[in-house]
Amino acid sequence: ALSGRSTLRDGEKYSYQSLLKDALLDLAEKFATENKNYQELFALHPLFSATAKDNEFREKSEKILLEALKQENLLPESQSLKHYLKAVYHAKDPLYLFLAAGCDDKSFYAEIIETTLSHLLAHPKNIDFPDEEALIDKILARFDLENKLLNKEELLRDIAPSHESAPEIPVISASEKTAETAAVSAETIAINKPAEEKKAEIDEWQTRVMPQVKAPESAQTQPPQAAPDLSPEEANEEGIRLFKGDGVAQDHEAAVQMFAQAARGGSPEGQYNLAFCYLGGYGIAQDNANALKWYDQAAQKSYLPAMCRLAEIYEKGQGAIKPNAKLALHWYERAALNGHTESQFKTAQYYAQGEGCTKNYEQAAKYYLLAAENNHAQAQYNYGVCCYMALGRKKDIDESFRWYQKAADNGLAIAQNELGNCYFYSSGTEKNDAEAVKWYQKAAASDYPPAECNLAVRYYLGQGVKENNAEAFKWFQKAASHGYAEAENYLGLCYDNGYGTKKDQKSAFSYYSLAAEKKYPEAVNNLALCYYYGTGTKKDKNKAKELFMEASSLGSQDAKDNLKKFYKIHQ
Repeated sequence: ALSGRSTLRDGEKYSYQSLLKDALLDLAEKFATENKNYQELFALHPLFSATAKDNEFREKSEKILLEALKQENLLPESQSLKHYLKAVYHAKDPLYLFLAAGCDDKSFYAEIIETTLSHLLAHPKNIDFPDEEALIDKILARFDLENKLLNKEELLRDIAPSHESAPEIPVISASEKTAETAAVSAETIAINKPAEEKKAEIDEWQTRVMPQVKAPESAQTQPPQAAPDLSPEEANEEGIRLFKGDGVAQDHEAAVQMFAQAARGGSPEGQYNLAFCYLGGYGIAQDNANALKWYDQAAQKSYLPAMCRLAEIYEKGQGAIKPNAKLALHWYERAALNGHTESQFKTAQYYAQGEGCTKNYEQAAKYYLLAAENNHAQAQYNYGVCCYMALGRKKDIDESFRWYQKAADNGLAIAQNELGNCYFYSSGTEKNDAEAVKWYQKAAASDYPPAECNLAVRYYLGQGVKENNAEAFKWFQKAASHGYAEAENYLGLCYDNGYGTKKDQKSAFSYYSLAAEKKYPEAVNNLALCYYYGTGTKKDKNKAKELFMEASSLGSQDAKDNLKKFYKIHQ
């Protein structure tokens, strides 16, 4: 949108705030009143909703979006989005989250877009967008357009790890399909030399949120022959200038011509950029087969962005291209062997879960270690799990502690919680309850439910901190608010016995029930006791027996003991 503005020319003084504002308003009017192109609408709706000048226009644009979402069935289903959805609700500013996520956590950028759309769908009338000037200032500040320089190294830098929690080896996202509106990766278009600073940064933002638009009916199907007086590298550079409108009138068709010349001359950057145009239908008819062909040719030359892009396409699927775990693993592993940190982590995930291959913990541990040594926090934690559980390597508790420490120092909540467990249970280090509490507090500050529950237990028992039932109750409530079964069970005990709150047998029964629905063994046993004694509900010995049996089968020793007593009394 920005690079397409004809008002921007070399040497012309033009306010970037005005440029951004006007461009978004132009697009808003176009998509809301003219072609109703849903793919473009999805990516741009949060922007033009924020800049709409009147409520009637905003309501109209939202109506179009809601209708489009309903038709396209684009609500995300992945549980990994819950963390971000919660952040959206708390921030009450999905636009800012939509933009900010791209800088700090590239691997979840597409999920942020989906989450923002879900929020718009669920609560279209409850969003506090910033006013226009605040919006512009926020965007400019976030992307530091005055000072930041985009270069090839930045395009290839490691993707920040997810802070999402997961049990032991987290489930990979290979089988999760993101909506076609998802933003493309950081390596979308190859730039050999940085353009002037403001334009380069705007272009990097544009390519992140650029929708997969269809080419017009008149679009060419094959790129024409270009002038032969440019080298492949020069042709690629010229193509980039034309594609972005950098000092020249933007012309996607002419850019395709230059990319094609560079590609045919053997330039991997040109091949990559030509593939990008084919995939998105920029300046040429959309053509998946040709897109894959040119991505493949660039990847065969060990061009890292092409390997990563192919892996992403086959991991998630794109348009008519179906997900293919085997091919995704192939290209992630190729990129991993070329030193790409996020690809090393992804490769490990595929081997750990047996996606596109036979499950192989040795290979998983190998690639986790490679990524961990490159300071990938989630890989550091996962390799620590491999060390602790002897997955793909010999058991080494001291080594697991070392990697948990590294991941925790990098701010990963699940690792901070696990480090707290290490100190509390003297696993790989000396027992230190106060140090355990410190790490539980760090993880709890990230709203990580297991850490909130562990911290509550420490307050409840006075371990590493002064006993404080009220504080324990507060942290049990926080963990339970996330649906964490263990905390729900403890909250039931608090209400049952008046720990940190007034006794309330009905509330106790309610929380036991919530945790029991999640098959938490001790909660099922406690619910059985409620039915047996009539605590918060009517007495029902048969129901109690049934629940004692269920809790026993889930592994509760207390339930096994209670079942024996039940049979002894009711022979």
